[in-house]
Amino acid sequence: MDLDQLRAFLVVADAGTWLDAARRSGVARTTLRRRVAALEASFGTELVRLHGQDLVLTPPGRELVARAEELLEQAERLHRDLARQVHDPSTGLTVLVPNGVHPVATVHTFAALRARHPESRLHVRHRRDPVASLASEGDFALQWAPSVPEGPWLARRLATVRFGLFAHRIYAEVAGVPDTVDALAAHPLYMPVLPGGSTGHLPLWDGGRLAVLPALSSDDVSNWEAARQGLGLAFVPAVELPGDGWAGDDRVPVLPDVVGCELPLWLVTSQATRHRPAIQPLLRDLETLLDAWTGQDET
Repeated sequence: MDLDQLRAFLVVADAGTWLDAARRSGVARTTLRRRVAALEASFGTELVRLHGQDLVLTPPGRELVARAEELLEQAERLHRDLARQVHDPSTGLTVLVPNGVHPVATVHTFAALRARHPESRLHVRHRRDPVASLASEGDFALQWAPSVPEGPWLARRLATVRFGLFAHRIYAEVAGVPDTVDALAAHPLYMPVLPGGSTGHLPLWDGGRLAVLPALSSDDVSNWEAARQGLGLAFVPAVELPGDGWAGDDRVPVLPDVVGCELPLWLVTSQATRHRPAIQPLLRDLETLLDAWTGQDET
């Protein structure tokens, strides 16, 4: 079995006739027939059968269709990963990070990484779902997720980051700080898009969820900025970032024993990327820097 045979079979299975398959793929019918026949010979069984003018799948053919697309995706991913291995590291590595990660955290982390590896060239891309884009866009990804991200990846849990509800000191002085969950309804609330896409609930430390109507929900840093400007309350990582203009006494926790959650931060790579000699020292130092950023050291 080779990939051209597999692609030919998928086109034929989807088209339903040799003629339509040839039109869709731009490959001659005789070539398609030859490739499908070779695939059948390699499996020792019939995969498609002529029924009138149409081609129908046999039971083994149906099973192969269910698995073939995944096989082709894995093969293409392997090709991209291996191709990257022969590139000069100076051409750059692409890091995918979640939308909503504050640019201050990104700048400080990767500036420190560059200081340790001055030959490196890093390209940072923000994505709603970094792992979903990893196969086609990146060398490695950072991802908030309650459990190991699904897929053919190597994932390392870097740290567990606490999220909480905060107000700027100026807002707290003018509007006060709610002391019950019922009192939250009187305050503008700025929410991030958490894993799972929910923006209509605040997680509670007792495992429950509080239904809310955010003044603004975003998958960028708008919620951070709204709170920093004293416009209301924001649900953000409970991490103080140097230079973000909202730290120390300016950051007032709101119901810290009631509202909040913990989300693991994962470093995700493909197996081929993870084991590239040139990238291993860089990834180790990235892990160390992110551990320091989150104030934890989980291995």
